[in-house]
Amino acid sequence: METNQQKMKEEHKNEIENIIDYKFIDAQLLHQAYMHRSYANENLHLPYNKALETIGDAVIQYFVTIDIIEWHKKECEKNPWRVGELTKGKLTEIRKDIVKNCYLAGQADTLGLAKDEYIKFGNKKPKEIGEEKLRAGLLECVIGAVALDSKHDFGKLQIVVTKLLDAKNALRDYFNSRFEC
Repeated sequence: METNQQKMKEEHKNEIENIIDYKFIDAQLLHQAYMHRSYANENLHLPYNKALETIGDAVIQYFVTIDIIEWHKKECEKNPWRVGELTKGKLTEIRKDIVKNCYLAGQADTLGLAKDEYIKFGNKKPKEIGEEKLRAGLLECVIGAVALDSKHDFGKLQIVVTKLLDAKNALRDYFNSRFEC
């Protein structure tokens, strides 16, 4: 059983909930999102954030894919001569370019989700601390925690993902600067 010292501080929980515009029913899921494997292993093998990261990644992939398809459809209606067919390969390429670790890490930093005081590390801090992969993973973990806490509520997930990713602006930038027919 975790001690109070091991649990996320209430003020940190409230700050994160305000940032993501979502109130957790099960605060343990948010706590788990910020628990690194190094900490969990040193503390009675508590659940850590890897599973939430996987879920969050899938949710992000889904919503970004929908945004790309909707954006492409609008672009075709406005400029049919400029926008070519959106093949599966092109869709995958665009999604991969938008959902990069550097973009997700930047969003986590911009929103204030990757503060060191939020993250639980073990005594021996891993090498990746501070690197963009860790910060990108935190964003995915938070989204994964919301997915489970909301019982996969599409509307709630869409609000959180839209707020955290700002994917529509990323798409606009992508299409305006890189789209080739």
